[in-house]
Amino acid sequence: MKQKHLILGSLVGLAVVSGYFYADYKKHEVIKERIDMELMQFDGTSTIKYGTLDTSLFSNAVTLKNVSIDTSGLSGMTQTPTPKMISIESVTVDSKAGLSSLNNSQLPPHLEVTLHRIATEVDFKQLAQQSYKPVEKAFYQVVDQVTEGKPTTDFHLEYDYEPANENTRSFIDITLKSELNKVAKLEVKAEIENMPLDPVVLMLGGMQRALIHHFQLEIKEEDNTFDLMMKNTAKQMNVTEKAYQAQLTEQLKKKAETSRQPAEQMFYEAMEDFVEDLHKFKVDITPKQPMTLMDIQKLAAFAKDSDELEEQLKLEIKGK
Repeated sequence: MKQKHLILGSLVGLAVVSGYFYADYKKHEVIKERIDMELMQFDGTSTIKYGTLDTSLFSNAVTLKNVSIDTSGLSGMTQTPTPKMISIESVTVDSKAGLSSLNNSQLPPHLEVTLHRIATEVDFKQLAQQSYKPVEKAFYQVVDQVTEGKPTTDFHLEYDYEPANENTRSFIDITLKSELNKVAKLEVKAEIENMPLDPVVLMLGGMQRALIHHFQLEIKEEDNTFDLMMKNTAKQMNVTEKAYQAQLTEQLKKKAETSRQPAEQMFYEAMEDFVEDLHKFKVDITPKQPMTLMDIQKLAAFAKDSDELEEQLKLEIKGK
């Protein structure tokens, strides 16, 4: 009797496992077919290829590995030079609503997109050799040095969107992170009311009525790269690092003193601190009352003094 139960249990277990792998396979095939169909639309301007596709039955995340983008078709469409090939180690897209939420131009209410190790054919060593501007030349040299000639970038976008209802407007919480590996990190956070989620509406001026509740931008160095850039720039100018730092501080101080806009003064003063500290630069805005981007720009341009900006926008610009 026990042997029969054991056999039946094994058969049920085998059926469950087989069912899981079949369902996972079907989901994988459906998603692959959908992605391949979408990528075909780029033929003629950019050819996008990938190595493998990873999915899971219990997750909505989809990962493309070894992605390559041939952008040679875009060369005549822009005024600035563009790399002919972009490679990405992995691209992961995750939506709580699943791939079905991407059926039209309307974006899903929750989305996470991660691009890991984006690389181009840009040669920073060559750019440094061609540049005659000390700061620019130093930047290219440092990037080439700390990345050993193989610079890569990581990118992450995540947001949560609450659609409008009878009593409230729509609200979105956005986080964007970008990292030039071994060089610097950029992070942007924003909380915005009444922002449309349709990309077409956004391009047609949909942000004009959006209300900013909070905005934060932060730049951080990695492995003392900002200090290294300072040293390299001083070397390009044939002065000591201390002399260059003092010269730069004096220039920023003069700009802060002569500026008639409080926001600009705060920026230059924060840059003075940054030149001294060389680790982090941060801008933080939390309006007293939610404001449009245009109203924030007007207030920043015409405020009487920094006290008004701190009171109305809770504006903080820090270089330390």
